Amino acid sequence: MGQNSICCSICGSKQSLILKDKILKMYECNACNHAFCISTKTGRFNYTNDYYEDTHANWFNHPNYWLFDFIYSNVCRLKKEQGVRVLDIGCGKGDFLKFLKKKAMDVELWGIDLSDNQFPGINFIKGDFLEKPFDVKFDVVCSLAAIEHVADVRLFIKKIKHILMPQAIVVIMTDNAGGIFYRFARILKRIGFKTPFYSLYEVAHLQAFTNKSLKILMELEGLAIISQTNHNYPVEAVNLPKTIPFMKYFYLLGIRILFSLPRQYGVLQTIISKNA
Repeated sequence: MGQNSICCSICGSKQSLILKDKILKMYECNACNHAFCISTKTGRFNYTNDYYEDTHANWFNHPNYWLFDFIYSNVCRLKKEQGVRVLDIGCGKGDFLKFLKKKAMDVELWGIDLSDNQFPGINFIKGDFLEKPFDVKFDVVCSLAAIEHVADVRLFIKKIKHILMPQAIVVIMTDNAGGIFYRFARILKRIGFKTPFYSLYEVAHLQAFTNKSLKILMELEGLAIISQTNHNYPVEAVNLPKTIPFMKYFYLLGIRILFSLPRQYGVLQTIISKNA
């Protein structure tokens, strides 16, 4: 694939692209401040059990309950009616849905993920969201730490819109590639210390959203932005690079320092929008 045939996965620009990393085949768009990696069918990341049980074991074993409560309180404020139907796309082990089941009794819970899940009172679907047909519509659709794994994010949001009820709420959480954490990793890469960069811009992540590019994506698909919040996740959930032990110590120390900064400098972002 020649560079002239490559366009930004958000705004579609071809002229504003700069190759930022040859290993990841990552391009950055100066028009919308978005970075993305070129994915081919033969080069796509294979999500084996090791991804969940080894590489990202800390992430999956330490759910972000601050985020769960943040979403719950905002959804309660925006959706006051009873019998709300909620879908979590890329639900992992279903931690967010299990949290909602404990908090809210009168809610219909659905989750879809590539992995198998079973839990009383939750409708789990195994498969790819973009390939599975849905014959129901939802009042709330959430996708937490999933959209960065999607090659065609415009299609992803279009399908979400297709399954929304009128005035439905959409909650997307992903990385904040414009934050201080990512900026610091890019600086370290320039001076030869590449581990933080390739830990953040990992091979499984095809998209690196800034606040600007995520907002543009939602608005391009006709969703009205309600709020956009930067934040972090539990330090215990950090997946440390497999390197020599004393380097892990300094890596974790740096993370603790950066995570102690005000929330607006966070490594993650959550955007809440509404269907017109």
